[in-house]
Amino acid sequence: MNKKPLSIRCTVFTNRVIAFTPEISRSMLKILGENLFMPVILPVPFTPAVNGGSWELISSDSYLSILFDQNKMDFVCDMQIKPTVMSEFDIKKFIDFCVDNIGKIKDLLNCNFIRIAYSPQYEIEDASITELAEQFFKNTKFHDKEMTNYSMSNTFIKEEKVLDIPVEMNFLTNWSVAARRYKSAALGIESVQNVVVCTFDINTSPRQRINYNMDAIIDFYEKVQSWDEELMKNYLGARE
Repeated sequence: MNKKPLSIRCTVFTNRVIAFTPEISRSMLKILGENLFMPVILPVPFTPAVNGGSWELISSDSYLSILFDQNKMDFVCDMQIKPTVMSEFDIKKFIDFCVDNIGKIKDLLNCNFIRIAYSPQYEIEDASITELAEQFFKNTKFHDKEMTNYSMSNTFIKEEKVLDIPVEMNFLTNWSVAARRYKSAALGIESVQNVVVCTFDINTSPRQRINYNMDAIIDFYEKVQSWDEELMKNYLGARE
């Protein structure tokens, strides 16, 4: 089974709220690239961006974004917005882009990081959600009726090293079915097919209060792709 990336999110939590100000947005655009991003204030009810509500920097082609929500920064690449990048998308380059700009924003805001997360979403090609459900669940029937609207979520908690620090990590997984539209290049006919979608969220536990410096951020993101692969093999390895 092959996995096709649909979106990637790299997240850091800071020790302070990153509220919107024109000065901060201008400073960030200077370090991120004024031609690459534009600021957008999201309409979050009752929480103006200047008081810590959500605001966002979005790339000119819209598939890259940096969301600031209270004390959280999400770097998101959504390949579904720009499908042409899917086949040539380099996850490692995107992670390097995030780490580089996390460092720049840290220097700009003089903030500390207290949690780190990585969340990829994949379409699993040539996968049957029914077969996966049979692997995950002991019983997929109720009387004579098969399970429908499959959604399977769980969490593994295990210790990993970030630099030399023992860190409690959450490995969250979600498996579901999504409808995808496909158009035949030869016939020009559009059809809808159900596909298996898998979302992982690998994050440092909020139960530990650790200040992560940039060396720790770099080390986390250097290791996270191998953790991602191990987690996927835990589910699909026996089937490949």
